[in-house]
Amino acid sequence: MRKLLMLLVALAASGDVAAAGFTDGNRLLTDCRASQDEAPHAICLGYVTGAYDMATALSLDCPNERYTVGQVRDIVVKFLVDNPRHRHLPAALLVARALVAELGCNLRAGG
Repeated sequence: MRKLLMLLVALAASGDVAAAGFTDGNRLLTDCRASQDEAPHAICLGYVTGAYDMATALSLDCPNERYTVGQVRDIVVKFLVDNPRHRHLPAALLVARALVAELGCNLRAGG
């Protein structure tokens, strides 16, 4: 599993798999900007929650604080707005980048 994650991160960073993910940053941002009573907003929250859980379970060591789903969503949206040139990349990669940039998460030693 670790080798697969490292391969996906390396390929995504190289730009060779821009369309490899099911959702890119543009789609995620659109969903996250939807009204709270619309289905895309729920999709955004589910996606961000799943990506956060996966990143922290497999490779990222984040500060030991409790974040709400809404806070993580806001952090990801801020990152996407501030970095439009990366929005074509897979959304899962962008969520991980947002966690590193905005929360100070680091790659787990030996991860």
